[in-house]
Amino acid sequence: SGCTGPIVKSTLQNVTLPNARGQAFSWLNTFDDFGRGLGPVFVAMLIINLGGRQIAFNVGVGGWILCGIFNLCIFFTVREDEE
Repeated sequence: SGCTGPIVKSTLQNVTLPNARGQAFSWLNTFDDFGRGLGPVFVAMLIINLGGRQIAFNVGVGGWILCGIFNLCIFFTVREDEE
């Protein structure tokens, strides 16, 4: 959820050569599908192992923040990758 999907898809479109885009997007969709399928399992494990929904939610938000930082770091490399 969130804005990571559109950021990754548009960046992948811009930095991938036309003859490799199909393979790049297939990898993206594969990992996206794995995340959608296994995400609930990992959340359930976090709730059980950490002792509650509040702590599991905080860990999840921490993961979103980390991914947001990585998306922000893309800004500094994408211009070179486009060339």
